[in-house]
Amino acid sequence: MDIVPIGNDKGANDVRRNVYKLVCTLSEDQIGIILKAADDLKIVISRSLSNIFNQIVPYLSTPYKEDLSPDSMRSHTYSIEERDKQIVIETLQKMIEKIKEY
Repeated sequence: MDIVPIGNDKGANDVRRNVYKLVCTLSEDQIGIILKAADDLKIVISRSLSNIFNQIVPYLSTPYKEDLSPDSMRSHTYSIEERDKQIVIETLQKMIEKIKEY
């Protein structure tokens, strides 16, 4: 079974209400996993994980949710679902393959 991020079906990307936000096809929980890993590995350096979410999340949306909550995203990183981890890992593997092509 192929695991794909949300928003890859037709119609999900048709409407972008806020042109100042980046639309990410990963879910809110999946974005949270990436940001938490970036914090843990010190790829993004900040005084706290909460600060990272507060600084980045207001500029993000998903095809299904325009306004993401930094606090909600952060709290979901304390109980990460296995399916979300799988999707993030597969997405990162695809990014690695793309980088190798550069």
